[in-house]
Amino acid sequence: MNHDFYPGVRLVTHGTYSIRADDGRVWGVMYRVDALNRLQTLSPGPSPADLKADPALRAAVEACKRDFLRREQEAERESQPRRTW
Repeated sequence: MNHDFYPGVRLVTHGTYSIRADDGRVWGVMYRVDALNRLQTLSPGPSPADLKADPALRAAVEACKRDFLRREQEAERESQPRRTW
C-alpha cells in the first residue's frame, strides 16, 4: 500500500513501514516496536540534520511513526479475547 505525503515522498508498507524520497536523495526508514514498546529504526534513514532541514520530510516520518503505532495498538486490541457478559 502506498501513501503520498507530499511530492517526492512516499510511504510504502510491507508489514513494516518504509519512507522513501525520490527527489535525487533516497531515504529508507523502516520501523518496528521492540518488547518495551520503543520504536526502533531498522534501516538507514535521514539524519537528524536532514530532518531539521526538511520540515515536510520530518512531518512525513512522524506521520509514519504515528500510523505504525496506531496499527500496532489496533492489532494488539484485536488479538485480545473479547469479553462476553
